[in-house]
Amino acid sequence: MRKRYIQVVGLIFAVFLINGCGAKHVAKLDPIIYTHDKAQILFYRDASSDRPVTLMVEDRIVGVIKSNQYLETSVCSGKFPVRISTRVDDKMYERNTTVDVPSKSMLYIFVDTTKQLAEPKVVNISSKENITKGKSKGTYVVNRYVPNCLKYMDISADALFAFDSSSLRPEGKEKLTKLAEVLQAKSVQAEQMIIEGHTDRIGSVAYNNKLSLSRAQSVISYLKSQGVTTPMVPRGMGKSTPVTDGCHGVTPTEKLKECLQPDRRVRIEFVGKSYNAIKN
Repeated sequence: MRKRYIQVVGLIFAVFLINGCGAKHVAKLDPIIYTHDKAQILFYRDASSDRPVTLMVEDRIVGVIKSNQYLETSVCSGKFPVRISTRVDDKMYERNTTVDVPSKSMLYIFVDTTKQLAEPKVVNISSKENITKGKSKGTYVVNRYVPNCLKYMDISADALFAFDSSSLRPEGKEKLTKLAEVLQAKSVQAEQMIIEGHTDRIGSVAYNNKLSLSRAQSVISYLKSQGVTTPMVPRGMGKSTPVTDGCHGVTPTEKLKECLQPDRRVRIEFVGKSYNAIKN
């Protein structure tokens, strides 16, 4: 079901990188770039016992594996507990371990069932095929959870606002309306969103700080008007964190403004991990 999750988000967000101005790290944002931090865990067991084992990542149930089976699940990178549960004499017993999963990697966990209570053990494996060969896939729960690993998204300010303005353009409202639909559909969830406004280096520090904060507040107001209830915090970053390198000149020519376009952006940071329930 990870495929369906990617399709839902992919329908809304697109990534287009267009090099310009011959500058390092200069790429037009057209219109949204989003960054996530996914990884994978592959659970497996041998044929030493027929007793089913329930797999859990943090507070969610992934599925069940039986003798000589494996099961793969998506996770967000970082440290978190992994638990397995087995039934003995009509009682459920849990064993757990804390794992640290690097971004964009695969972690392998062997479910040791040689003892009465199954135990999860992190192991080093050279490839997925070494585990899955000769084994069948376990069973996912009907309503399993897919983690939301989206960390932040950058929206081109030029796609939202006119130059030097904090009033949303019709095209900008359309993009934010689509974002609000995704948030309300819980394809993306968070405990809090930090809305940062960023400007290019043209103009004074005071002016850019005020403009960037006003833009962040405009985005928050519009998302709220579309029914988004996630707590949102505005931040005016001004020109303090540029992403371009190599845009020369001080006169605000059209060429310079085009080169500095990636600096003019709104960053939406998603704070707090959450999960999205997707039916098989």
